[in-house]
Amino acid sequence: MVASGDSAHQVAARVTQLRGELPLGEFAAMLGVDRKTVRRWEDGQALPDGDSLLRLFQVFHADPGWVLTGAGSPPPLSARELSLLDNYRNASEVGRKALEQTGAALAEPKGVKRSA
Repeated sequence: MVASGDSAHQVAARVTQLRGELPLGEFAAMLGVDRKTVRRWEDGQALPDGDSLLRLFQVFHADPGWVLTGAGSPPPLSARELSLLDNYRNASEVGRKALEQTGAALAEPKGVKRSA
């Protein structure tokens, strides 16, 4: 199935979010698909099929409706994400501002290379 328009871009962003820091090959193996398949999803060139949506649900607790449309429930936060959120919530106002600035500085668009 070939994806088109904003919806393909949004599905790609949600799949990329689900993969997080997992290497592409490991993520693909967990879903029982080829690395090229995942790359096509993340590039917005294709949408996950029914079997893949089922595996995303089984492995990552990602609601298929959320993956495809953004509606419904996103997957639960990981322990690492919960820890970061807890740090933010328990920081002073100055600490929160520093965390926000650091997060914004580190969140670079995909494909952007840092200069050494």
